[in-house]
Amino acid sequence: MPTVWIPRCGDGIRLTAPWTVSLTNEYRNAKMIHAVTGRELTGSSMDFRHHAKPICSVTFDAGTELVFDRVYIRQGADNYASTTFIVKDTADGALVGQRFWVGVDDANRIEAEPSSHKNPLSAFSLKSYVTAWKAKADPKIAVQASAAKAKREELQNVRSALCEACCEPWRTSDDKRPGTIRQHVQLIIQTLLPLALAARDAEHARHLEAYERHEAMMRQHDPKWHSSPPWKYDDEQVKGSVRSHLLQQSKGRRGYNTWTVAGQGQRADGSTERTMLPLLEAPYKGDGTTLDIGFTVITDANGIVTGLQPYSPSRSQCAVSC
Repeated sequence: MPTVWIPRCGDGIRLTAPWTVSLTNEYRNAKMIHAVTGRELTGSSMDFRHHAKPICSVTFDAGTELVFDRVYIRQGADNYASTTFIVKDTADGALVGQRFWVGVDDANRIEAEPSSHKNPLSAFSLKSYVTAWKAKADPKIAVQASAAKAKREELQNVRSALCEACCEPWRTSDDKRPGTIRQHVQLIIQTLLPLALAARDAEHARHLEAYERHEAMMRQHDPKWHSSPPWKYDDEQVKGSVRSHLLQQSKGRRGYNTWTVAGQGQRADGSTERTMLPLLEAPYKGDGTTLDIGFTVITDANGIVTGLQPYSPSRSQCAVSC
């Protein structure tokens, strides 16, 4: 008796027979079409609402592995029923890491068998497929990729330690941070505060000017017109926003980090010492510069944080074990 298999996003299939499919001239297929034909899509050809037509075809040989990235089937939207794939593995590696979509009818012509599960799907993971394919021919690439992953995890441990160091519990009695750490966090906040207050004042002045222009214009038509002036945050609210800035670990898809590595070096025992400074973001300064006061973080050979100490060129450093 035939069986029904409904894939999850991240499931992989390996083709048991060649599969030829047409690629629709639409923006979500743009990178795949460029990889196949070298052509760029522009204008209305990138917009699905203009009823884009197939522009080229591609044949995947038996043995090709594809990963389900998206399955869209919805009642009343048959014209949009589609499946998005990521090319995980091919014989020549030419299209590995590319993402494309096809209609469900085209996908139903695939002859394949399940191959893998829980494959990475994010845009930042597509390069991992290329790395994995190259590693089959050159084991050094796998070693390099593994080392890079370990470094990323180590840096994440460092930023987690900084987030914990800057954390201020709701109840002061629960604050178990060393006194030197608490004092240093307050020093960073006090250093950032003048910039934040200046930014607040400038923004409020702009809003107040616009408000006064609007009030003058409206009173020409109605002398009794009146509206509320723009709100101005008090100093404590601004201080709270600075504290939130230090607590923030990441922002947006590109992994923006509040803390940036200003310098690092290896110790004789194999541990790593990093100088981490808070990155100034709008509205504090907005030019991407760093504040020259932060923490020195020490990680062992396994990437685990073993030491944290206040850092400032103008202050003596006091070591504090984590």
